[in-house]
Amino acid sequence: MTLFAMLITALTTSSAQTANTAAQKKVYQTTLGGLTGGTVAPERLKTVIDSALAVRDERRKAYPVTGFRISYLFNSRFEDEETGLVTTKRALRTRDFDSDRLDPDWAASIRDNTRKGDELIFSRVMVRLPNGRKTFVPDLRIKVE
Repeated sequence: MTLFAMLITALTTSSAQTANTAAQKKVYQTTLGGLTGGTVAPERLKTVIDSALAVRDERRKAYPVTGFRISYLFNSRFEDEETGLVTTKRALRTRDFDSDRLDPDWAASIRDNTRKGDELIFSRVMVRLPNGRKTFVPDLRIKVE
């Protein structure tokens, strides 16, 4: 009978710990040069585009970024050679990186061409946890105002 009571106690404690762990799920925030997302002036974006992505949890503990995908949406102008009409279309450039920052060519291109209405989305941001496992964290979305 005592063994049975110990087994029930162990199972109950284990279930409570599992439920408690699920309730305390970590909250991560991704930033770029201190930008937490939202709208930003082109001049500000140009100063931080070379920065590494940073990820912290709700206790401000940092996690190393091991990779991400950038999607750069911008307006592009096209001129029809026959009619001479100029049209503006939304264009998209996307690339995956296995590091915590853009390569110099991408950073320079964004810095040189950023205009009002552009959007940058850093998605599929992956970090390494203390136990060595990797996990995805929330996207970072920046719109140029």
